[in-house]
Amino acid sequence: MSSFRNRIFDSIVRNSGINVYSGLPVFAQNIAVSLVGWQLRSFRFRGTYETYQQEFRELDQLSTTELKAWQDEKLHELIWDAYDNVPYYHDLFRSLKLTPDDIRSQEDLYKLPVVTKDIVKRDYTRFFNQRVPRSQILNAYTAGTTGNPFRLYFNRDVLAHNYAMYHGVLEWFGVDWRSIRKASFQVRKTTPLRQQRPPYWRRDSSNNTLQFSAWHLNQETFPHYLEEFNRFRPEGVYGFPGIIFQFVDFIHRTGKSTHKPTVVYTTSDRLLPSFREHIEEVWDCHVCDMCSCDYAYFTTTSPEGTNHVIAPYGIVRVLDQDLVTPVSPREMGNIVATTLINYVSPLINYVTNDMIALYASPSDSKRPHPIASPILGRWDDMVVCPDGRILAVVADVLTKYAVGIRELQVVQKDLLDFHINYVPAPDFAPEYLEKMKRLLADLLKAEPQITTRAYQDRLPRTEGGKLRMVISHVDPYRTEGLPL
Repeated sequence: MSSFRNRIFDSIVRNSGINVYSGLPVFAQNIAVSLVGWQLRSFRFRGTYETYQQEFRELDQLSTTELKAWQDEKLHELIWDAYDNVPYYHDLFRSLKLTPDDIRSQEDLYKLPVVTKDIVKRDYTRFFNQRVPRSQILNAYTAGTTGNPFRLYFNRDVLAHNYAMYHGVLEWFGVDWRSIRKASFQVRKTTPLRQQRPPYWRRDSSNNTLQFSAWHLNQETFPHYLEEFNRFRPEGVYGFPGIIFQFVDFIHRTGKSTHKPTVVYTTSDRLLPSFREHIEEVWDCHVCDMCSCDYAYFTTTSPEGTNHVIAPYGIVRVLDQDLVTPVSPREMGNIVATTLINYVSPLINYVTNDMIALYASPSDSKRPHPIASPILGRWDDMVVCPDGRILAVVADVLTKYAVGIRELQVVQKDLLDFHINYVPAPDFAPEYLEKMKRLLADLLKAEPQITTRAYQDRLPRTEGGKLRMVISHVDPYRTEGLPL
């Protein structure tokens, strides 16, 4: 089975080759990053990408009623395919004495029980579509919102479908995302962590993208970032909202001149209203907040400022805490989603551990997709580093390395005082925890005091039943003890 994690990047950057990559001159690192970008581009944009993008444009012109009818038709096709070819669903239907014709619309989904991450993780292969050759199946980990890493399975066709919809949404903002100049603020370690001087970015020429390092951005390095940002003049900016906000806040506080992109899209973490307002004020541009989960649902903001569940991507039902009873319109509830794009390992009635409220669409709505509240569920606080950096990505990074750990929580008591709470899995080994402690120190660029505590069954939850993966008791806007 192929792994979606790029083999070139794995061998050169992530695993045993990290010292080789770090020792390369910058121009050679740019070549390596561009080779990775070329391979990722071939996965995402070849084959059926253009077909799916045109389909999205056409579906985007339907009425809300017509789009729901299309959803029901696609759902019925998915149910039949899952019954015929996916062992878990075939056995489930037989045990319930149901046939695929009993599920003809999304209103019939109540007849099926929900699927949780734990159910899938017991045996991922029972969710594989048997008509898809194993050699074509790709996989990747997601951190999710529960501190519990989850493996996704898909193929190139699903990946193309996913990006066709992402880029279809970005066309709402008047940009062709594949062709424009882009700047990213993410956690890829293409700039070595131990690097002490600029450039703190690498160039992916295959995708016309400048990858700014999230790990090196602080008050001292900011002028270098801004100078390169203004030189490159990206039309689009994307990445973690906390990192983009930090960069924009530096611009605001220093009063320096800045190039203004056309659109910013944020992903993988919560976009706080204050972050959005600040970015829009400084750059005078649209901010598009995208959130997706395990190829099951996809939400985004529109140029009009409304938040939408993208209907061709998946069906979202909002249920009460019992995961059975639908909530009333405008009432916050649990997202139970059904994919309409991932037939390779379909998730039907899937509990995402996120929360949302659905609203009735006004008759004059420009978009046919359901209107919703912003997603609740990405409960990560920001970690404040001793050098003034604000990290909103700690949970995302650490959970990718949480081998042998079922649940994880990082608590920042003070600048260099951390507690790691965890629930060990059967394959837990102490060296896994030591690796995570070392990684946390690398992220902080300091040597924190780290206390660990193992829990037997589950970590403490909030009153709403959520596990907060990162809890920081340090004010991100404090000045005492931080460089100015």
